[in-house]
Amino acid sequence: MEVASQSDLPEAVERLSKIPFDLLINNAGVYDGDASFPYSLVSRRKWIEMFETNTLAPYLITASLLENLI
Repeated sequence: MEVASQSDLPEAVERLSKIPFDLLINNAGVYDGDASFPYSLVSRRKWIEMFETNTLAPYLITASLLENLI
């Protein structure tokens, strides 16, 4: 599953919607560069891509599966 993909989320939620669970671990992350790479050199598009993967996707996944958490 591509966590930042709007088309992959509904399919994954549908597959998981009938399974109750008590733990959800969101583990995805991207960074375009290394520790010495200045933030100022990262393009706007890359910042948006990193935000969608690192912040928005875990929120959307959790919100979509909230009813399954027991």
